Formats: sequence, C-alpha cells, structure tokens
Amino acid sequence: MKSKKLLFSTLLMLGGIATFITMSSNSGGKMGVAASGCAGGGCHGAMSANTLISFSGTVPSSGYVPGSTYIMTLLVANASAKPKSGFDLTVTGGSISGAPANTMAMGTELHHTSPFTALVGGGAAVTSIVFNWTAPTSAATSVTFNVSGNAVDGTGSVANDEWNKDSYVFNKASTSINDVESTQFNLYPNPATEYLTINTDATIQSVKAISLTGSMLNLTVSKLSNNEYRVDTKTLATGAYVLLINDGKHTSHKKFIKQ
Repeated sequence: MKSKKLLFSTLLMLGGIATFITMSSNSGGKMGVAASGCAGGGCHGAMSANTLISFSGTVPSSGYVPGSTYIMTLLVANASAKPKSGFDLTVTGGSISGAPANTMAMGTELHHTSPFTALVGGGAAVTSIVFNWTAPTSAATSVTFNVSGNAVDGTGSVANDEWNKDSYVFNKASTSINDVESTQFNLYPNPATEYLTINTDATIQSVKAISLTGSMLNLTVSKLSNNEYRVDTKTLATGAYVLLINDGKHTSHKKFIKQ
C-alpha cells in the first residue's frame, strides 16, 4: 500500500515539474532560436509587435572590410515597459567577441545567460547590448545577422512574454556601387538624447519619427558635412521610434531609441 502511495506521489510530482517547465520562461537563455523566434518548447509566449528590435554598428555605409572588427549595438525595446529582457543572435559569417556581462558568445552566436534589467522610462523599456564583430575574410559578399529579442515581466510565466525577431544584412565593401543592395543610413548615438547623427552617402530631404503608438512627428534636420546630418530629437518623448528618412527618391525605415 505504501509503495502505491509513493508511486502516486512521484507521478504527481513529475507531472507538476512537467507543467512548470511547459508554462515557465527559460531565464538562462536558449540557443538556436535567433532566426525562428522564442516561441514553443516551453520557452516563451506569443510574438508581439510591442517589442521592437534595432541593430546597428560602426560598419561604414560603403560596406565592411574583410577581417576588420566593428562595434555592434543591439537594442531590445518594449512598449509595455517589461522590466526584464533577453535575446539570441547569430551571424552567417565572421566571429563575435567582447561578449558583455550576462551573455555568452559561441562562434557566430551570442545569447543571454541571465535576464537583463531594462531601462524603463516614458512608458517603454530598453535594453542595450554592445559587442564586437570581426568580418569574414572569405569571398562572401554579405552577411546576415538574425536576432530574436524577448521582453518579460520577470515572474517566470510565459503568458506575459512579448518577443519579436528581425534580420539585418551588411554588405562587403566594393568599388562597384551595384554591389550595394540599397542606400544605407548609419545612426549614432542610438539611443540618443538631444541629437542624432545620420551618416549616409545620400542627400536627406526630411526625417519623420513614428512612435509605437502610431503618432508621427517631423524632425528638424541640418547638414553637418557631405556625409553627416544632425537630427534634433529634443521634442521626442522617451521611447522607441521608427524613423522615416527621405532622400528625395526613396523613404527608408530605421529603428531608433530616445532616452
């Protein structure tokens, strides 16, 4: 009789553990989800537009030089002001180094090992991750960074998690303009406070900012040099935005954080 009770108690305990694993977030991070996203397998909840991913670096608009090392910045912003966040990132070429605290780099993949505490303000939360990327020396003409970012409430439940994913292509430097897929706009600093600088070979006509709530604002732009423009961001409230950059021929979209 005692053995039956023990068996029953053991089965209940195992069932409870299985349920907990299925309904709980993986705070220690998960590899292999950069391209597919954070859902399923007891990882996180549904994909959400409330989380905005932005990725940029010191790679020049003309493209990366093989073997050169660049500083890359990943931003995970959340419109629900979730206090914790995490990510998984992979790149199709080169190598990652300079992994910051709470992360681990393994070859061409970088992921969190414990949750980040986001910077909360203005109804949004932002996490910034900075690392080094060394461009490949192979004959590849471009590389792709795949990123999945997740914003959580820190309770361990997947129900309130809000994750999203994105990919970014960087081209190899070339003497032929035809090898460049499209006009590139490099933003810095990002996040910014009073001013944002845009580095580009294009001639910027106008810049507008769209907030996560859908409001649109015209921003004042002044030319600093042949390749640099200054954008006044003082009128923007703290939070995440999409910039609409018009060069007279096309309108490009860039993600931006105002602190």
